[in-house]
Amino acid sequence: MDVPAKQNPPHSAQPAGIARPSRSRRARHSQELHGGHDRDCEWLAAYCQRPALLEQDRLNSEARRAAAAAAAVAQLGEAVTEAGVTIAAGFPDGTARVSVRGEILALPDGWERTLAKAARVVVTIDSAGGDAAVAFRMARELWDHPASVAVVGRLAGSAACFLLQGARRRLARPGARLLVHAPSTLLAGTARTLAQAARELEADTRKLTVWLALRCRRPVRETWNWLRKGDRVFDAEEALRAGLTDEVTDADPLK
Repeated sequence: MDVPAKQNPPHSAQPAGIARPSRSRRARHSQELHGGHDRDCEWLAAYCQRPALLEQDRLNSEARRAAAAAAAVAQLGEAVTEAGVTIAAGFPDGTARVSVRGEILALPDGWERTLAKAARVVVTIDSAGGDAAVAFRMARELWDHPASVAVVGRLAGSAACFLLQGARRRLARPGARLLVHAPSTLLAGTARTLAQAARELEADTRKLTVWLALRCRRPVRETWNWLRKGDRVFDAEEALRAGLTDEVTDADPLK
């Protein structure tokens, strides 16, 4: 009896019931994949060669930070739209007037010169916060001035509240609100970059905890709890009782 020769199945045999893609379909799919890869490479090359796109990314990042500050203000029922730290020209009666509105991003031009020349410095604050490092530097230098006054109009949030603590005399208008929380940041990077940022944030949190404890004459444990439990909002009277301000008044700070 003749035995049929054993035949090996083809290498690309398909399970029963599943149609094998045609050669033209496989070729088209491969072209789509490679074509998409080529388009990605072209886009990346164009992106790296166009500084305008990088600049737009920077502006978008600043817009997101400004939006976050605006959201914090909106939560408190306030509306602070002007931005920046400005110094009024001239020192009438030897008094320098500094306005802090919107987001604190950088030291104002002439800040150190103002502190050196003015007999008295009055800082008005309506801000949801900003760069903690900038605010803390301003607070330290404001504290070194023997006749510094800070007045909270409607809001001193986050970094702005820390700036307030640098004034020798801290005032708040009736209806003002103060907000404190631990420093935070928005950052993307390698594990080493993120670990370094975490160490810096921890150091800033400890520094601000002690700063608040000294200025408010409160136990460090209490001010630590203020920072670590997220946003802590004080109205004007609560801030006075907590030691965040020295007086709640509508009076002219120059008197």
